[in-house]
Amino acid sequence: MDKPASPVKNVTFAFAPLDVTVAAFPNLGITVVAVDTEDFDTDVIAGRIAATLQLLASEQGVKRSEQGVKRFAVNLSFGLVPCSVLEDFRANKEEYATFEAYQEAVLKANNLDATQFRGELVSLLTTPVGSDPLRVLAGQDPENFGGATAIAYLAAAGNYRMDRSLYPGYWSGFASTSAENLSGPAGVKDSAYSNTGEVLLPGGFYQLSLYDPATRTWTTAPDISVAGTSFAAPVLSVFTALDYTNFVPRCSFVRGQGTPLAFYDTDQPKRAVPTLDEPLERAVKTYCKP
Repeated sequence: MDKPASPVKNVTFAFAPLDVTVAAFPNLGITVVAVDTEDFDTDVIAGRIAATLQLLASEQGVKRSEQGVKRFAVNLSFGLVPCSVLEDFRANKEEYATFEAYQEAVLKANNLDATQFRGELVSLLTTPVGSDPLRVLAGQDPENFGGATAIAYLAAAGNYRMDRSLYPGYWSGFASTSAENLSGPAGVKDSAYSNTGEVLLPGGFYQLSLYDPATRTWTTAPDISVAGTSFAAPVLSVFTALDYTNFVPRCSFVRGQGTPLAFYDTDQPKRAVPTLDEPLERAVKTYCKP
C-alpha cells in the first residue's frame, strides 16, 4: 500500500502504516495496534501515530467496519527527556548495563550526591517544551485523520517521585496517570517512585504477558513482575477504549478532542490547581457524565 499523505502540517509520516502489530477483539469492538517507538524521537513517534490513526480511520483500514475506527485511546507509556541525556546514555550503554549504574557514574564524575543529581534532573525534565511534534499532533482536529470523531491521549506521569508529571502527560489535553500499588492501600499514590498525575490507577506489580495473534493465546513470564506509571497508563487506556465502544461514552469527548479526564489545564498557570492523583472512579464521577 502507498503511504497516505500526512494530515498534519510539520508532522511527517515515518513508516508504512501497515508495518504494525494488530490484535483484534471483535467481541469487545476493540482493535489494538502497537506503534514502534524504538527510535525514541518524538518526530518519528508523532509521525507513526499520525499514520496509524489515518490508516485505521480510513475505510480500507479495518475489515470489521466499512467506516473504520472512529474513536481512539492513544497510550503513551513514556516520558520525554532531553536528547543529550539519551544520547549520552546510549554512548555509554556497553559500559553500564543499567540506567542505575550509569546514574552512579554520572554522580561520581560530577561530584554530585543523589539529592543534587535529582535537582538537576528535575530541572531538565521540567523545562517547557512548546512545539514538540506530539503536542502539535494532539492539537489536531480528529476529522483530519480519515474522519475520526475522538482521540484521547493518555500518558504515564513518570517514575521520579516528582510533584508533577513528565511531558507529554504534563501538557494540557493529555491525561496523566500516576500509580498506586496493588498490594498497598487503595487510592494512595506509591510515593516510592510515582510522579503526580491527574488520574491514579494501579501501576504495580504486574506480570508481563505476550499475545500471539496467530494462536490467540497469551503467555506470561511467571517469575518477573514490574511496576511503574507506564503500567498504570494502559489501565486508563483500556478503560477509555471500552468506554468508547458505548454509543454515548461516559467520558465523552469535548468537541472531538481529548478526554475530560485531562482536567488539569497547565496552560493556565494562574488558575487554581485541581485535586490531583484522583482515583479513576472519583475522577469519572467528577469530570464525566453521570
